[in-house]
Amino acid sequence: MSQTPAVAHLRRAYGLITGVEDRLGEFRQQVLQHEASAEQDQPFVAGMISAFKGARQLAAEKASLRADLDLAIREIDKAEASDPEAKIEARDGFLQAKHLRAAALVDYGLIEMLHGSSEMAKQFFRQSLDVFESSTAHYFMALAYEGDYDAPNALAHYERCLELDPDGEYSVAALRSAEQMRNYKKKFRGSWGTFGCLLVVFFPAAIIYYLVKRK
Repeated sequence: MSQTPAVAHLRRAYGLITGVEDRLGEFRQQVLQHEASAEQDQPFVAGMISAFKGARQLAAEKASLRADLDLAIREIDKAEASDPEAKIEARDGFLQAKHLRAAALVDYGLIEMLHGSSEMAKQFFRQSLDVFESSTAHYFMALAYEGDYDAPNALAHYERCLELDPDGEYSVAALRSAEQMRNYKKKFRGSWGTFGCLLVVFFPAAIIYYLVKRK
């Protein structure tokens, strides 16, 4: 059966995006292994070599994942230019360019959450929501805010996730996390040793340090 150029572009984009999603679990394990290796008690030189190799491998895998998403975005652009209303049938139903673009932006954000910047991750999630509002993007945005100890924003996104998809893939986790955010209590998350030193050397700096690290 023949298909239009727009549909062909969307199918290629979908294949690239789902391929990245399949690889994200393995990327997460690589990040965890690298972090665990960095905490091991090793001779200085051996530890430095191991850390360097691990960081280089992570950087290469991150670049590879992003390259596939970049390619997917280009395919989506071509599909939209050819036929903005084109759609494909997938396991999640019928998908248009906006759905695939939003999914790709979520994946960019997940890559940053695993090995990068939480602020950059939130930018990608925000862009995804601007393209197409989904419970998935809200859930991961909430996780990013929770990781930054921003309970009010995390709660808002968990609640919106539940509004959009009350019985979806992330509904139980979002419900549990939303309750935790409602009962969130700030704690001092800095170093008590640093606080003590500042307290002795310069009292005002100690107070500022405490307030900044109380999240």
